[in-house]
Amino acid sequence: MIKDYWIFLKRWTGMLFCLALIFALTSCNLPSKVVTPEIISAVVENNCNIRIDYVDHVKDVNAVVFLKRQVGNASSDPIKVADPHGEQTASFLDEALPAGVYSYRVGYFDANGSYYSQQYSAPVTLDAICGTTPLVSMPLNPIITRADVGGIDSCTAQITAKVFTDRTDGVRIYRSNSGAEYLEIDDLSPAEWFGDPPTGFIFSVKTYADPNLLKGTYLYKISAYNVNGESFSDPSAEVLIPETNCAPKLENVPTIASLLSVTPTAVALPEPKPEPCIWEAVVNVFVREGPSASLYPDITGVVKGTQFPIVGQSGDGQFWVVEVKAGLNGYVPKAEKFSRTSGDCSNAPTIQDPPLPPTAVPTPVIAQCGDGIDNDGDGNVDMRDRGCTGLDDNSEN
Repeated sequence: MIKDYWIFLKRWTGMLFCLALIFALTSCNLPSKVVTPEIISAVVENNCNIRIDYVDHVKDVNAVVFLKRQVGNASSDPIKVADPHGEQTASFLDEALPAGVYSYRVGYFDANGSYYSQQYSAPVTLDAICGTTPLVSMPLNPIITRADVGGIDSCTAQITAKVFTDRTDGVRIYRSNSGAEYLEIDDLSPAEWFGDPPTGFIFSVKTYADPNLLKGTYLYKISAYNVNGESFSDPSAEVLIPETNCAPKLENVPTIASLLSVTPTAVALPEPKPEPCIWEAVVNVFVREGPSASLYPDITGVVKGTQFPIVGQSGDGQFWVVEVKAGLNGYVPKAEKFSRTSGDCSNAPTIQDPPLPPTAVPTPVIAQCGDGIDNDGDGNVDMRDRGCTGLDDNSEN
């Protein structure tokens, strides 16, 4: 009896050991538990913006993290995207919002599917009057993944970016030279960026080449746009173009034999007079008092085809200085979208930029209940008037 018991116990012990061994050998092949993103906080910033801090817990560097916005109880849509940050805290900024109640959810998608934070953030209420309502459907912002120098002669900047197909009608490229204002340098159709048919289902990765650059430090932004506006990428990393051989190649260089040949009679010919450097508007454009579209007021607006003599260029080399009329110069952007030149413009001098215009100081507005005046003529002034609820009340009625 005891012998049979020990035989039974040994058999079961052996079976349990085998099962444990099989589980140990196969457990490394079991799929790892997916850790969903979590929202740390969602708070109002500068009255009209909401800052959403989150941890995405994403380990796949090729994944894309996205933010979904819910207004009240309406359905939510992705509004912004970013590269994963793993276990580091990151943030989205939802800007220029109208008054309302907002909730947010963070998610990501990779080769295995889409994953969301378990619940929406606590509702955030905005009372300030800022953005326009209703909110419009904007494209998702592009993500610049790489910016470096390319080309045989090291004169080309190469910008690689993800651009999302949803709600995108076109792609624009912007460039800044040494911290100057970003200027548009190209406008690409969906077929030019995504391909025809599109090469990516959700987004397409493309490398844009900006050739023939002079020595300097360049930054880039990429935007996706539709009829409702533009969504911009973050600025790229700096692209440093070193001292390069970017000058035009010489053609018809004389040979040694031609240099040694003897000319019987040398006739001195007058040097041809260089043709004047002329600027022409490619589209309707404003001529401004200085080299910035946002800091200097305009002098005049000109229509496509208008021409002015070029008398120089701005300190950062991004604007032409043109003579609008005798004694009056103005600035126009060099970007090919706005400008075309003719004649010899190779020796245009650099002209000192005008000082920035003073910033206008807003005139304070005093409400009727704090201005010391009997505005409704009932004999009671300001807070003595029953119609006033506070010093900022603008009606004594």
